[in-house]
Amino acid sequence: MVTNKKSNGGNDLTELLTGRGSGQSRVQFTAGQTICRQGDDADAVFYLECGWIKISIMTPSGKEAVIGLRGNGDFFGLGGLIGRRWSDATAFTDGSAVRITMAALTRMLRQTPGFARAFTSYLTLQLLRDQESLVDHLTTSAEKRLARTLVRLAEIKEGDATRVKFHINQAMLADMVGTTRPRVNFFINKFKRLGFIDHDWPGRIRVHGGLREFLSRT
Repeated sequence: MVTNKKSNGGNDLTELLTGRGSGQSRVQFTAGQTICRQGDDADAVFYLECGWIKISIMTPSGKEAVIGLRGNGDFFGLGGLIGRRWSDATAFTDGSAVRITMAALTRMLRQTPGFARAFTSYLTLQLLRDQESLVDHLTTSAEKRLARTLVRLAEIKEGDATRVKFHINQAMLADMVGTTRPRVNFFINKFKRLGFIDHDWPGRIRVHGGLREFLSRT
């Protein structure tokens, strides 16, 4: 994520990406809404202010493959850089994003060196994160992928207990992890028995630091 990085002029990225600047507008979305669709022409990128977005592609056989998650402070819809959407971006939660036209983005990259550095750094880190996610799907078990997804969604720090900030069901988790709902149910119950997760009021999943430790030793 790229929030709170400074440009040469001392501006925070959140000050630059306000939704009020030239070529910028704020987009409100609701859970389940498709914001970008694979194959569409594109002339803008999005900066996610709040909420969670699922990035997925449709395979030639018609099967959806989830290839990444985006949270607060992430960019998405980066197909705008090449003029065509290469993936779907679908909201898991209600939220808002700043839509930035390519003309506005190009202007900020040219005129604000700090923004250019932060944006380039973000693209590099996001590429590495998506590659790690792909390797995860190809080489690790569904149990570990589920654990990693829960830690990511809870934005947990070591030793903390943090709840996922929105309601998520097992079908959604199965979709994100790339497995079946019965397998997710099995692992969720196992994580509960081990004290890695529980449910708190109002019924959201709370993730404990032990799940992060589980990932580090498996």
